[in-house]
Amino acid sequence: ADGVRVLRRIRTGVSPSSMLSNLARMVVFPRSVKAETMRLVREERFDAIHCMNMTSMVVAELKGKLGLPVTAHINSPLPICPKGDRVRYGKQCTVNCDVRYFTPCLLCSKYVGKVKNSWYLRFNPVFYAAIYLRYKRLKKALPRFDGLVAISEFMRRDFAHFVRRKIAVIPNIVPLGLFGKVKR
Repeated sequence: ADGVRVLRRIRTGVSPSSMLSNLARMVVFPRSVKAETMRLVREERFDAIHCMNMTSMVVAELKGKLGLPVTAHINSPLPICPKGDRVRYGKQCTVNCDVRYFTPCLLCSKYVGKVKNSWYLRFNPVFYAAIYLRYKRLKKALPRFDGLVAISEFMRRDFAHFVRRKIAVIPNIVPLGLFGKVKR
């Protein structure tokens, strides 16, 4: 596209609100993205690897094997909030999440990410474990990156409380005006 070679080799699921797509993102995709990254690095020449979303951040686990700088595009609070919304009891969350904060927060939440927190999820220990383990994995990946890029100043400030290093800001390139009047 416009003189840039774009490789799209794997998919993360169809819908962010689908439980099945999210399960695939959490279970299958991390293994697939790591295998595909190693395959690409063997086949092609790269100067760096840039992880464009939270699900691809598992590539940081390969840093030693890649021999390349690895950066992450911070477009979601998943590495600092297991639910992915930084909202606790209806207000902006300010705690460094651990199990004692996570469990009551999840119990009273209407959504986990974009998935409705229905009764069968709210009281499901397997769901709790999956969400929390994903969070721990992403949080552990953050310090492994050579660089971090946030999509907004808000996201940079939010992460700055948890990551003691410089975070660049490169806003999304789509003008908000295309979506009608935006409330600020």
